[in-house]
Amino acid sequence: MGSGIRSPNGKLDPDMYQSALLMTGIPALIALIGWLWASIGYLLAPVRESAV
Repeated sequence: MGSGIRSPNGKLDPDMYQSALLMTGIPALIALIGWLWASIGYLLAPVRESAV
């Protein structure tokens, strides 16, 4: 395993790249889902109010 993202031959190390993608991708995905959930709730709030 190369130290850092680049392996000794100067190419991008796929394993390091994949783990870096997971480290940033999963929290970003969770944040996106949370944001979508909040916006849907915000948009549906008036509908719920009028239905009651």
